[in-house]
Amino acid sequence: MVDVSICMGSSCFSRGNRENLKAILDYVKVNGLESECVVSLSGVLCMGCCSEGPNITIDGNVYNVSDTASAIELLKGCLK
Repeated sequence: MVDVSICMGSSCFSRGNRENLKAILDYVKVNGLESECVVSLSGVLCMGCCSEGPNITIDGNVYNVSDTASAIELLKGCLK
């Protein structure tokens, strides 16, 4: 299982995690990953690196994600 945490803090959320969250949810749904319990998705209030955000953690590694395409590519890479 891949654990994904999306920073929902005001800085990250307004800088792109609103869109990243939607893109990841859509990707998980379209690819049937929710029914297979392949991805565990959660939100966190702050990851402590606001100036580098928007931030997403995948399996304990923090990534600074600039756009939705990057978020999906990171997730795809971790699913392989």
